[in-house]
Amino acid sequence: MINALFYPLGWWSANLFWSVVYGLSCVVYARLLLTLHIPHAFWVLIAYSFFPLMVVENASISEYTLSNSLLVLGWYTLVRDQPLWSGWWVGSAVAARVSQTLVAIPVFALALWARSKKWGQVGLFLGLALLTTLALWLVPMRWLTGGWEFLAGGVWQGSLWWRILGIGYDLYRAFGLLGMAFSVLYVLGGLPQLIRLLRQEPWNIPFWMSALSLLLIILQPHKPGYALIMVPFLYPLLVSFRSLVPFSWVVIATVSFLLVSMPYVQFRGDGVKFRWVGEGKIQQELMFRQHEWRIAQGLVQHPPERSVVLMGHRLYVTYLLTQQFYTRRQLSPEASRMGHVYLKHTDTWLIRYPRPLWRGVQGTDPKAGERFLQSLVKQGYRVFYLPDMRYLYEDIPGLLENAQPLVLNNE
Repeated sequence: MINALFYPLGWWSANLFWSVVYGLSCVVYARLLLTLHIPHAFWVLIAYSFFPLMVVENASISEYTLSNSLLVLGWYTLVRDQPLWSGWWVGSAVAARVSQTLVAIPVFALALWARSKKWGQVGLFLGLALLTTLALWLVPMRWLTGGWEFLAGGVWQGSLWWRILGIGYDLYRAFGLLGMAFSVLYVLGGLPQLIRLLRQEPWNIPFWMSALSLLLIILQPHKPGYALIMVPFLYPLLVSFRSLVPFSWVVIATVSFLLVSMPYVQFRGDGVKFRWVGEGKIQQELMFRQHEWRIAQGLVQHPPERSVVLMGHRLYVTYLLTQQFYTRRQLSPEASRMGHVYLKHTDTWLIRYPRPLWRGVQGTDPKAGERFLQSLVKQGYRVFYLPDMRYLYEDIPGLLENAQPLVLNNE
């Protein structure tokens, strides 16, 4: 909703706004590190300020920018013995991104109890954090949606192999392989010291926030943004115990991913590209966005008539339609069933996932997507697919028998 305020001004305005927000959070984070007497605070601040995924996704996943900034404020006010302010900021962070930051409420509450041993302060924190979450998230969502369906959730349903690949690739997209390797080596090289630290501080905020964030990534693969909630806490955790690996090496390896990838991996449905040295995160993201934007323009502006196009998770189609709506160049096409896009002027269906990716979502019929696609084939629609997304639809009977790859003129 905040980004929508900037659409009339252009995309640059949202980028500038969220860059300022994150810059201010870096100032508060620096104060937090000094207050906690964190060793190697300079390197921790560098890691937080220039974390690759945050730098390139600052505006596009702005809810993480907001929630991280608010969590930093909540942590800072907690160590300053201000439980009411901490409850307010943590509750606001949860409201900004409830599916991940909700774990912060019990973690911060237990840390506050371990710090003060005063149940009154814990009660103030919990009360205000929960009230803020209700006021800024639950009540507005109930009012805007008119129901409680937004509370539904599910667990990703995929094979163990795809889950492992998804988790690994998500972490690579966030940290880079070099950063991941040095982080793991740092933990292994200092494991006895980490265990000793946890015995001394069993409710250590950086440890529990990092561990629970990693657990969320394991439960919900294909969501690399989940790693961002870990960023304010992971590096203070690592620097709090000694290791055989210098901490500065971990930071340099991670931040260098912005400019160069060693090695370089690109995983898509039509194959895996591997090089020992490749483009860094900034260049990767620029090339990816340009590629996806050209595909979106081709699909929306020149779709095949009376056809089904199997496009997979092409988010930039939605972005392009949103841009057209806000600039009033063209109204958004008719929204269709199960998240697919229907272009009325050419009678074209742009098909996303063939079936729900999440098991347990309220009202989900796992076979509904297959039946819908098969009904379109029976109605005589031609079937096209984008080559890198073909694998998503291969197990649907009859769908790909006469399907053809779609060649876009601007690709």
